[in-house]
Amino acid sequence: MYPDKAAHVWDTSNFGEVYVHIVSSQAFHYMTGHKAPSTPISAETYTDYGLPWFRLYDECVRDIAPADTLAQVKTINEVDRAAADEGAVEKLVELDEKQIVGLDLA
Repeated sequence: MYPDKAAHVWDTSNFGEVYVHIVSSQAFHYMTGHKAPSTPISAETYTDYGLPWFRLYDECVRDIAPADTLAQVKTINEVDRAAADEGAVEKLVELDEKQIVGLDLA
């Protein structure tokens, strides 16, 4: 997470709510008509669906400390390292440059 440098421009009178429902694979299929993706979604699946990858230029941006509860959550890197230690290897995925979006947070 990054510190918010633009909170002064927020329109606090304009907001909304989002409801997140966690469902079983069976319920997902019933609701969407699609087979539930494997968990976690692989880079290959993400790419096959044409979802954007982001090139993030943030080397000079400092992050903020997570809340105590979130500090206990493993990063994707930690999960991948543990999986690699158990012999699991995710294959490399070729990306189309059109699928990569550059972001600059500096």
